[in-house]
Amino acid sequence: DEKQKVDGTELNIERHGDELYAFIKDTDQFVAQGKTLPDLLEQAQKRFPGRKFFGFISHAISFT
Repeated sequence: DEKQKVDGTELNIERHGDELYAFIKDTDQFVAQGKTLPDLLEQAQKRFPGRKFFGFISHAISFT
């Protein structure tokens, strides 16, 4: 049973209020933000054309 290798850049995606923010996991570089995951990914593709991203939305509690 081999694990499938995921091709792309792994993101940390955080929710702050009603916005999602994405950062590259290895470097914490800001990638994009959006109100929905499709919006966020669209913005990421505009900033980094041709680059593939994957990640999970963190459900950590944020304090403001």
